Amino acid sequence: KHRFLLLRVGYRYLHSFSGGSDEHRGVLEATGRYPLAAGLLVSNRGRIDLRFIGGEDSWRFRNRLSVEKEIVIGRIRTTPYARGEVYYDSRSAEWSRTEWIAGAAIPIRRRLEVETYFSYQNDTGGDVNRQVYAIGAVLNLYFRNR
Repeated sequence: KHRFLLLRVGYRYLHSFSGGSDEHRGVLEATGRYPLAAGLLVSNRGRIDLRFIGGEDSWRFRNRLSVEKEIVIGRIRTTPYARGEVYYDSRSAEWSRTEWIAGAAIPIRRRLEVETYFSYQNDTGGDVNRQVYAIGAVLNLYFRNR
Protein backbone atom coordinates (compact mmCIF):
# COMPACT_ATOMS: atom_id res chain seq x y z
CA LYS A 1 0.00 0.00 0.00
CA HIS A 2 2.97 2.33 0.44
CA ARG A 3 4.31 1.96 -3.09
CA PHE A 4 3.34 4.46 -5.78
CA LEU A 5 3.39 1.90 -8.60
CA LEU A 6 2.75 -1.83 -8.48
CA LEU A 7 3.26 -4.12 -11.50
CA ARG A 8 1.95 -7.68 -11.53
CA VAL A 9 2.13 -10.57 -13.96
CA GLY A 10 0.31 -13.77 -13.14
CA TYR A 11 -1.68 -16.83 -14.09
CA ARG A 12 -5.05 -17.94 -12.79
CA TYR A 13 -6.88 -21.21 -13.22
CA LEU A 14 -10.63 -21.10 -12.63
CA HIS A 15 -12.38 -24.45 -12.37
CA SER A 16 -16.03 -24.61 -13.44
CA PHE A 17 -18.07 -26.46 -10.83
CA SER A 18 -21.25 -26.17 -12.94
CA GLY A 19 -20.03 -28.44 -15.75
CA GLY A 20 -18.91 -25.60 -18.03
CA SER A 21 -15.42 -25.10 -19.40
CA ASP A 22 -12.50 -24.33 -17.09
CA GLU A 23 -10.71 -21.02 -17.64
CA HIS A 24 -6.98 -20.37 -17.95
CA ARG A 25 -6.16 -16.70 -17.52
CA GLY A 26 -2.95 -14.74 -17.96
CA VAL A 27 -2.99 -11.46 -16.00
CA LEU A 28 -1.06 -8.23 -16.65
CA GLU A 29 -1.69 -5.45 -14.15
CA ALA A 30 -0.42 -1.98 -13.22
CA THR A 31 -1.68 -0.01 -10.21
CA GLY A 32 -0.83 3.62 -9.53
CA ARG A 33 -1.40 4.99 -6.02
CA TYR A 34 -1.88 8.64 -5.13
CA PRO A 35 -1.98 9.82 -1.50
CA LEU A 36 -4.34 12.76 -0.92
CA ALA A 37 -5.06 15.06 2.02
CA ALA A 38 -6.65 13.72 5.23
CA GLY A 39 -5.02 10.31 4.79
CA LEU A 40 -7.04 9.29 1.74
CA LEU A 41 -5.38 7.00 -0.78
CA VAL A 42 -6.61 6.82 -4.39
CA SER A 43 -5.59 3.87 -6.57
CA ASN A 44 -6.13 3.32 -10.29
CA ARG A 45 -5.60 -0.24 -11.54
CA GLY A 46 -5.45 -1.19 -15.20
CA ARG A 47 -5.59 -4.92 -15.87
CA ILE A 48 -5.64 -7.15 -18.94
CA ASP A 49 -6.98 -10.70 -18.64
CA LEU A 50 -5.84 -13.03 -21.45
CA ARG A 51 -8.57 -15.67 -21.34
CA PHE A 52 -8.66 -19.24 -22.67
CA ILE A 53 -12.09 -20.82 -22.12
CA GLY A 54 -13.12 -24.07 -23.79
CA GLY A 55 -10.59 -23.68 -26.60
CA GLU A 56 -11.58 -20.07 -27.35
CA ASP A 57 -9.20 -17.16 -26.84
CA SER A 58 -10.39 -13.72 -25.74
CA TRP A 59 -9.20 -10.81 -23.64
CA ARG A 60 -10.73 -8.39 -21.20
CA PHE A 61 -9.54 -4.96 -20.05
CA ARG A 62 -10.52 -3.88 -16.54
CA ASN A 63 -10.05 -0.44 -15.01
CA ARG A 64 -10.68 0.00 -11.28
CA LEU A 65 -10.64 3.24 -9.29
CA SER A 66 -10.39 2.90 -5.47
CA VAL A 67 -10.52 5.29 -2.52
CA GLU A 68 -9.50 4.13 0.96
CA LYS A 69 -8.57 5.53 4.35
CA GLU A 70 -7.04 3.83 7.36
CA ILE A 71 -8.97 4.43 10.60
CA VAL A 72 -7.63 3.64 14.09
CA ILE A 73 -9.99 3.37 17.07
CA GLY A 74 -8.07 2.40 20.19
CA ARG A 75 -6.21 -0.80 19.32
CA ILE A 76 -8.45 -1.60 16.36
CA ARG A 77 -7.22 -0.62 12.90
CA THR A 78 -9.33 -0.91 9.73
CA THR A 79 -9.24 0.40 6.20
CA PRO A 80 -12.68 1.04 4.66
CA TYR A 81 -12.75 1.47 0.89
CA ALA A 82 -14.99 2.14 -2.11
CA ARG A 83 -14.25 0.90 -5.63
CA GLY A 84 -15.71 1.24 -9.08
CA GLU A 85 -14.63 -0.98 -11.96
CA VAL A 86 -15.48 -1.15 -15.67
CA TYR A 87 -14.77 -4.09 -18.00
CA TYR A 88 -14.22 -4.17 -21.76
CA ASP A 89 -14.70 -7.66 -23.24
CA SER A 90 -13.26 -8.59 -26.65
CA ARG A 91 -15.99 -11.24 -27.18
CA SER A 92 -18.75 -8.63 -27.27
CA ALA A 93 -16.45 -5.74 -28.37
CA GLU A 94 -18.02 -3.42 -25.78
CA TRP A 95 -17.84 -2.20 -22.20
CA SER A 96 -19.84 -5.11 -20.84
CA ARG A 97 -19.71 -4.87 -17.04
CA THR A 98 -19.63 -2.34 -14.21
CA GLU A 99 -19.01 -3.21 -10.60
CA TRP A 100 -19.33 -1.16 -7.39
CA ILE A 101 -17.74 -2.45 -4.20
CA ALA A 102 -17.67 -1.16 -0.61
CA GLY A 103 -15.77 -2.93 2.13
CA ALA A 104 -13.13 -2.86 4.82
CA ALA A 105 -9.82 -4.59 5.43
CA ILE A 106 -9.01 -5.56 9.01
CA PRO A 107 -5.46 -6.70 9.92
CA ILE A 108 -5.35 -9.74 12.19
CA ARG A 109 -1.56 -10.11 12.42
CA ARG A 110 1.36 -8.42 10.71
CA ARG A 111 1.03 -10.54 7.55
CA LEU A 112 -2.62 -11.59 7.78
CA GLU A 113 -5.67 -9.51 6.90
CA VAL A 114 -9.41 -10.20 6.52
CA GLU A 115 -11.38 -8.17 4.01
CA THR A 116 -15.20 -8.08 3.95
CA TYR A 117 -17.21 -6.40 1.20
CA PHE A 118 -20.53 -5.81 -0.53
CA SER A 119 -20.57 -5.82 -4.33
CA TYR A 120 -23.08 -4.81 -7.00
CA GLN A 121 -22.31 -5.95 -10.55
CA ASN A 122 -24.20 -5.08 -13.75
CA ASP A 123 -23.50 -7.22 -16.83
CA THR A 124 -24.70 -5.92 -20.20
CA GLY A 125 -22.56 -8.06 -22.54
CA GLY A 126 -24.96 -11.00 -22.93
CA ASP A 127 -28.43 -11.39 -24.36
CA VAL A 128 -30.04 -10.30 -21.09
CA ASN A 129 -28.94 -7.53 -18.73
CA ARG A 130 -27.97 -9.22 -15.44
CA GLN A 131 -27.38 -7.79 -11.95
CA VAL A 132 -25.51 -9.58 -9.19
CA TYR A 133 -25.46 -8.58 -5.50
CA ALA A 134 -22.83 -10.28 -3.36
CA ILE A 135 -21.39 -10.26 0.13
CA GLY A 136 -17.92 -11.72 0.46
CA ALA A 137 -14.78 -12.16 2.47
CA VAL A 138 -11.14 -12.46 1.42
CA LEU A 139 -8.20 -13.69 3.45
CA ASN A 140 -5.02 -11.79 2.47
CA LEU A 141 -1.61 -13.28 3.28
CA TYR A 142 1.49 -11.09 2.89
CA PHE A 143 4.86 -12.74 2.40
CA ARG A 144 6.94 -9.54 2.49
CA ASN A 145 7.03 -6.70 4.98
CA ARG A 146 4.24 -4.19 4.43
